[in-house]
Amino acid sequence: MVLSVPTTWENDYLLRLKEYPSVEWVYGSVPTEVIGSGRQASLLPAVGRDQAADHIKQAQRLGLKFNYLVNTACLGNREYTGDFHHAIIKYLEWVAEQSPDMVTVTIPFIGQLMKRQFPALKLCVGKYANVDSLEKAKFWEGLGADEVVIPDDGPSRDFKLLRAMRTNLRCEIQVFANLACLRGCPFANYHANLASHGSQPHEEAGGAYVDSCLVNCKNIRVKNPVEIIKSGWIRPEDLHHYDEIGITKFKLVDRSLNARGLLKRVKAYSERKYEGNLADIICLHTRRTEHRFVPGAKSMGPTARENLRQMGDAIFAAEKTFIDNQKLEGFFNGLKKIDCRYVSCEKCGYCEKFARKAITISASDKEEAIRRSDLFLGKLTSSELFEQSDNTL
Repeated sequence: MVLSVPTTWENDYLLRLKEYPSVEWVYGSVPTEVIGSGRQASLLPAVGRDQAADHIKQAQRLGLKFNYLVNTACLGNREYTGDFHHAIIKYLEWVAEQSPDMVTVTIPFIGQLMKRQFPALKLCVGKYANVDSLEKAKFWEGLGADEVVIPDDGPSRDFKLLRAMRTNLRCEIQVFANLACLRGCPFANYHANLASHGSQPHEEAGGAYVDSCLVNCKNIRVKNPVEIIKSGWIRPEDLHHYDEIGITKFKLVDRSLNARGLLKRVKAYSERKYEGNLADIICLHTRRTEHRFVPGAKSMGPTARENLRQMGDAIFAAEKTFIDNQKLEGFFNGLKKIDCRYVSCEKCGYCEKFARKAITISASDKEEAIRRSDLFLGKLTSSELFEQSDNTL
């Protein structure tokens, strides 16, 4: 088993990772750059190019491999304009100078640029590329991809698809272990674009944005806890199901976590065992103290900052959610026999059975979480949240 985990850009953190032999890869990017990455800058550690370069070298000196992320999902068509295009090339030149062991991309054009102008760089295809079919995976492999990351909102639990990929692909396949996006997430594409633009310095948002997607996600899950079970996480005890079909590389998230939060997850998945609350290690945004969360850029006015504070209160609601990991024993055994693409969840009821058995959310915690998320979404959809300037579009 191989684990790929986020870096915090702290060298002491790298030393702690070396306590776990299964951790072979670390990944990350500077928070705000011309291309950007798949996370808004306000959630990432403040690190510049010089510190990043030193950290990459330190990771490699310690025997860790580094995957540098250039995985933005959208550049607003600027990639086809002269000055911006050449700024992209200059950035990729800097990335190449750091000699990362892999570079993750989402946009096919960026991948094509890399393979044409920087052929020595190994190419990983990120989650936002939505490689959810053998055909897409074959396209990327034909482009020269060395690895594809399978999205977690359905495909990563489709064992028929995963077997077909493993049989027919030469490249590495990586799946998320603890990411927990909604199954068939209706916000996925929009969320990828929001996060990507939130990491680009030329954007008006300045590294922050209103994450309506995460607020919607929390609202849906609190009202329907079965959606937590339907998400694409893997229990540490169930990694062997993937080992058995030849998929042995697992990605842990997320980059907004501090070192303490990440190391807790690394320990659980390295040991393939976690006793207690599964919500502690999968990505449900129930542990605010473990996340970096900057409620807006410093340039924002007090009203905007207060709105974003309320957004954070909604996202990190239901902190007492308890998922009894031991009561999920055997869940994957039955899941592997169900083709969820062609079965109605209401008629199946398999996940609902485990949700009732394993998930506990107190009535008061649930009520408060619904109140916070309903309130914030109400302000969004009524346009109450938005101030209008004198410059009418």
